[in-house]
Amino acid sequence: MDYGADVHSIDFEDVCRTGNPEIMRFFLDRGIDAVTGQPFAKALCHPRRPQLGIYMQYRDKIPGLKHQVNLALRHHAQVGGLKWVCLLLWAGGDAHIRLPDVEEESDPEDDSTALEEAVRFGQIKIVEKIGIDPAKDDLNRLLEEACSTCEWPIIEKLLTLGADPTGGKSAYGPMERLINHFEWKINRGTGNVPIGICARHLMRFSPSPTKVVDGSQMTNMVRTGSVEICID
Repeated sequence: MDYGADVHSIDFEDVCRTGNPEIMRFFLDRGIDAVTGQPFAKALCHPRRPQLGIYMQYRDKIPGLKHQVNLALRHHAQVGGLKWVCLLLWAGGDAHIRLPDVEEESDPEDDSTALEEAVRFGQIKIVEKIGIDPAKDDLNRLLEEACSTCEWPIIEKLLTLGADPTGGKSAYGPMERLINHFEWKINRGTGNVPIGICARHLMRFSPSPTKVVDGSQMTNMVRTGSVEICID
């Protein structure tokens, strides 16, 4: 840099991948762009522990780093990286804010929280670590995601907290998702017990079971051989 090299010609993601805090500080102190293109988030998808120390040191100086930590938190919640979920939560990451995938443009229809990603991919330990907060989280949306993977511990928790088993205004509610997941499992030759347990309990939590499962859905259950364990 003393001989005229442009600090902006260096990709901060490459700097982070060195894992060397002195090198990271060197470039940050000289004004390297740590925000454009989400270089810090991309580096945190394949993280090294010194990166967290750098974040804690520079987060107030470079506010754009916080958004990237949230993106990385969502990524690790999705892929099951419990260790880094814990570390990023400790560093102040927000698991309840809706975001796109790293490097993707934000879309209100598709954006999701780190918690929703953990539920969608059946990462039960990560769901437990983040915690479900009815004041921050869309319980009905979480329930639909949980039914897509047929994770009963998560489904039961959400129903207990007040999620609507009928799906509310959703055109593609919990029972539809359960059945689709079940048919997918049948096509792959896997068992049918989880779907039956989940469907039965969804009806138990519903004030009107007929709103949870209609005739066409029951036909699907009969055809796949699960109806006997879905209803009493």
